[in-house]
Amino acid sequence: MIAALKTYMPFYRRNLSLAVPIMISQLGQTITNIVDTIMIGHVGLREFAGASFAIFVYLIPFFFLISFCSGITPFIGNSVGEGNPRKAASFFAKGIAINSVLSIALVILCYAVIPFFPYMGQDPGILPFSRAYYWVIVLSIPPAALFFTFKSFSEALGNTRIPMFVTIGINILNIFLNWCMIYGHCGFAAMGVAGAAWATLISRIVGAAALWVIFINRKEYSPVMVYLSRHAEKHFSTAMVKGKITAAEIARGAREVMAKSAGIGFQGLLEGVVFSVSAFISGWFGRTAIAAYNIADQLSTATYMIAMGVGQASTIRVSTWVGEGKFEHIRKAGFAALHLALFFMVCCGILFIIFRKAIPYIFVSEPHAAALAADLIVLVSAYQVFDATQLSGICALRGLKDVKIPLICSFISYYIIGMPCAYLLAVQAQMGPRGVIIGLMAGLATAAVLFISRFLKLTRNY
Repeated sequence: MIAALKTYMPFYRRNLSLAVPIMISQLGQTITNIVDTIMIGHVGLREFAGASFAIFVYLIPFFFLISFCSGITPFIGNSVGEGNPRKAASFFAKGIAINSVLSIALVILCYAVIPFFPYMGQDPGILPFSRAYYWVIVLSIPPAALFFTFKSFSEALGNTRIPMFVTIGINILNIFLNWCMIYGHCGFAAMGVAGAAWATLISRIVGAAALWVIFINRKEYSPVMVYLSRHAEKHFSTAMVKGKITAAEIARGAREVMAKSAGIGFQGLLEGVVFSVSAFISGWFGRTAIAAYNIADQLSTATYMIAMGVGQASTIRVSTWVGEGKFEHIRKAGFAALHLALFFMVCCGILFIIFRKAIPYIFVSEPHAAALAADLIVLVSAYQVFDATQLSGICALRGLKDVKIPLICSFISYYIIGMPCAYLLAVQAQMGPRGVIIGLMAGLATAAVLFISRFLKLTRNY
């Protein structure tokens, strides 16, 4: 076994060189929500529970958006492997256009959901705070779409450090703005939960703008950006004015990206819906239950982003080697990512169990919510192992541009297994949030088996 693991060492090093910056960058997106909830939690339990509910509603389109924006990564990775910056620039331009339109549509859909808040079974006392947070945080979707598109582009080119440093910077900015706007410092009025949402919105606008300025001025992006600025703009604008290119032709050019991104996006949507609805079920048991569930969920989401960093590194490596024709490396790249993700998750799980009684008090001061959260953290420590496995599998499959079958596997795992189990255990067996997490664990375990089996099947001849 040791000899076999040694053969993976080069793949561990390659994956980690990409994965660590992506981990920090992905974790930074979660830290934005974590910081918001921590700082809101010290205002009061109602405010914390209200923001928690709003975040879970918002996360449905947000997970879809993150997954959809990552759809350009394998295309750009293939183009880089082929040594074709013009093709990479073309995919980048299509990604910006498609993701921008999508983000506006998502904002409209999100606002259409607000009238249904009172019918979702939550404590009526938390809904005013939910609306105050949700109205503003939804506006951060368009700048988030641009940020994730730029981030996917940079990572596909192999530069994962730039998005990492920008993410660190905007998180520092978000913390400062939270302090100013939630509590009323530096001349700002105390805005409570709305202040946290405004801080996030401003931070995401700054993040997207910063990446674009960097792309224009950094030399490593010049082969792609030169083509994009000098040729793509001229090609589309001039050709459309002269009637040489039609809207239908542009649509056909974006069809391949759209098809893959949509599949990846809907896979993320399936996950987002099931995890958010599970939070709503927890909320049926009162504000304390949804507050405790949110604490455990924030921790699991943070570790999920660590695993996603490893997984996205796998997507980049696999797609690049497909472009280079080095098929013999693909299987080991995928399993190296799995090994690393499991290692990180086990380490995080041990730390969570050790500090399970202290962690909740970082978020809230209410003893009942903290005690319930401590119990949920133990369950989350086990469930994230299955989460890491399924995520490693799906990311490796994305590098192979395999979308349709994994989408079906996701539906089976989450909606045939996970969601029904969560409902039965939580509501029928009266286990509350504990039953929700155990039910989700069953769905994640199913997804892990299906995705890894699919990857083994597709790479059996490599």
